[in-house]
Amino acid sequence: MRPLVGPSVLTIANGATASSAILVDTAYAVTLYAPAALTGTLTVQARPSSSIGSGAWRNHQSGGSDITIAQGKSCTIFPVPVGELRVLSSLA
Repeated sequence: MRPLVGPSVLTIANGATASSAILVDTAYAVTLYAPAALTGTLTVQARPSSSIGSGAWRNHQSGGSDITIAQGKSCTIFPVPVGELRVLSSLA
């Protein structure tokens, strides 16, 4: 059984588009929430467990489409087949 992990915060620095990363390689499920004050749309990006801390980020997909999160919405990724996640904003 995978351990329960408390909340983590993905932060996008002022003027940037990419957030910090969170390690999810031992997570069973991850829910991401977009703030109500968000401008633009967030695209979920991932890196495999074999590339934690380095390597290229790829847009994470479900059913052949990029996973995006709009203002005030959330999405759950289950199961979690990746090592790290971050979000990329459509606006800086």
